[in-house]
Amino acid sequence: MKKIILDTNFIIYCIKYKIDIEKEIDRIITERFTIYVLSGTLEEINNLKLKESKIALEFCKRFKTIESQGHVDHAIKELINEDVIVATNDKELKRQLDKVIIVRKKSYLELI
Repeated sequence: MKKIILDTNFIIYCIKYKIDIEKEIDRIITERFTIYVLSGTLEEINNLKLKESKIALEFCKRFKTIESQGHVDHAIKELINEDVIVATNDKELKRQLDKVIIVRKKSYLELI
């Protein structure tokens, strides 16, 4: 089973552009999967002063949480293995990972 880890900017972007994360991930991932967020991601969202933050925190309650400490990007990289796919739009993080789910054209997700 694949583990999909959602990054902060990915969640906010999907909320802002009304992208159905679960439906889109189901469309592009053919294997069974579970969606996770890091506790650090929830903290980052809570600290953002964006109108999407409150919606994003409520939205994240439907996913499992992985406890994390320190910088979220570092915590994500520590969790990487063949069964983990990260969903992010962070350019630096995308460059460092093999499999990444990204937002394309503000309307759909793509596995790269």
